Amino acid sequence: MKISIKGPIVSDDEKWLYDWFGMPATSPGDVTKGLGGANGEDVELEIASHGGLVSSAVEIYQALKDYPGKVTARIAYACSAATVISCAADESEISEVGFFMIHNAQSMTAGDKREMAHESEVLSTIDAGIISAYEKKTGMSREDIQELMNKDSYLSAEEAVNMGFVDGLIPDSKKEADAEDVVKKAVAAADGMIPMDAVRNLTIASKMVEQATGKSLQEWGTTSIEDIKNEVQISGNNAGSDNNPGKGENTMGLQEIMAENPEISNEIEEMTAAARAEGLAEGIAQERSRMNSLDAIASRVSAEALYDAKYGEEPMDGQTLAFKVMQEDAAKGDTYMANAREDSQESGGEDVGVGEIHAGEENKDEEIAEAMAAHVNERKEGK
Repeated sequence: MKISIKGPIVSDDEKWLYDWFGMPATSPGDVTKGLGGANGEDVELEIASHGGLVSSAVEIYQALKDYPGKVTARIAYACSAATVISCAADESEISEVGFFMIHNAQSMTAGDKREMAHESEVLSTIDAGIISAYEKKTGMSREDIQELMNKDSYLSAEEAVNMGFVDGLIPDSKKEADAEDVVKKAVAAADGMIPMDAVRNLTIASKMVEQATGKSLQEWGTTSIEDIKNEVQISGNNAGSDNNPGKGENTMGLQEIMAENPEISNEIEEMTAAARAEGLAEGIAQERSRMNSLDAIASRVSAEALYDAKYGEEPMDGQTLAFKVMQEDAAKGDTYMANAREDSQESGGEDVGVGEIHAGEENKDEEIAEAMAAHVNERKEGK
């Protein structure tokens, strides 16, 4: 059975907002529900997340650790809180074009020096828990892990594997098509979190709708306030009744209720509009950041590759493009080496000394390969 860890990691209380807006997100309840349905059988986590609430990630981590069946993680990319979740898997694999990002816990607070000092202590305590998860997974020292977190470390797939955060690379069974699919999924799932102010406003709006209709915005399952106004009728005697809301001898449309209480309608619409505006602003900021990350590596990639990354059918950010270019360069280097060795064998070049090579026969092949590698590197640096 597969369980998706996509989008931001959020609390169960906030998850309905993401569902309401049609935004991908993962809460502890999503994972525990999936584990319950698996009923002890092996499960596979599909992780593509920039992270989110560490408290929710810890709850998911423990649920996975307590699960009796085998848990395997298949990672497109994992950042922040999502990396804690990945460490709970019995086995994990990451896409060769994926990445893994760890950093110190973060929060926002206000107040005098006492509040600030207290918040610092809280964050240090949270960091200690995160380090424990990483330490158990990697076997690294707590000091080395803390140093990586202090740097906001972005690790390539190979680095994540070499350091022990992930057990291995996803097998290259589909070759290039598989890698492209992973990139596409990673870009598509790169959604941000709803700002906390918007969460608060929408929660208030939901409660106001519930008071007026007997059902919350989540239960309505619609983003249109007008739809609620036009479709709902509630009883003047049974407003908000769980038994039979909307039925009764004296019914009054929600349109009339809103007309009598314009402040309710106005506040709901203002809150919804503000939330959408904040979401749009966040999306614009993310797109600007994506473009800036691509411009930062423009001198190291071809103009065609840069254009495709910006405006092509499969848009990607600078980091994803850099990994793709590295992968392609490595493939070119392997092909060059293979061709060079074949040419050398056909021409009898292996019988001719290279530079200062005077080693015995048993070391000849290795030294020739090293000399070829040096030659390839010189050609690359001369580009």
